[in-house]
Amino acid sequence: MSYGFSMKVDPAQLKDLTDKLDGLYYKAPTVMKNAANATGKAAVKMLEEDWEQRYAYERSDTLKDYLNIKSATYANPRYVISAKTNMEEIINFDVTDRSPERWFGYSVQSVGHVRRDTAREPLVNEFGNKAFVTQFKNGHVSVVARVGEGRKVKSFSSPSFSHMAARSYEEIEPAVQEMLRANTEKQIRKVMDRANG
Repeated sequence: MSYGFSMKVDPAQLKDLTDKLDGLYYKAPTVMKNAANATGKAAVKMLEEDWEQRYAYERSDTLKDYLNIKSATYANPRYVISAKTNMEEIINFDVTDRSPERWFGYSVQSVGHVRRDTAREPLVNEFGNKAFVTQFKNGHVSVVARVGEGRKVKSFSSPSFSHMAARSYEEIEPAVQEMLRANTEKQIRKVMDRANG
């Protein structure tokens, strides 16, 4: 799954931009490129901060490790942030009893959560079967629950980085759009000051 968003000056703002630049309208692509890049870099930091506050992710890698970033250029003044990942496993989040332990021949039920604003809860699958930690023959450790008859198990999945990035971006988007407007005005002033300077 992949998800992406970009920082660029919208058409209405572009008309306003060329009017403000007056005789320097040819500087519009440079203004848009610089404004998009300044906004994009700040947006990546805001995105990561929101993600860290929102999700109880326990591994050392971070959201930024899964983002693809394409800076704005003169020819294409858009700063693009995209994320492409598969589903994560719940064991990468805040889960108790991470080691495959057994007490008197029974697995210990796993308790955990993905989002920081929710309490830890006993994990059960759609069949009502309790989750527990197990280690597969290849050494992979996972939170699983039994499915169907017999001893077949299935790992518990959690949101992918692209899903988490999209959710965090929804929260910061108004601030990012306001920042883009402010950065565009700042770049216009810079161009005008140099021309009048």
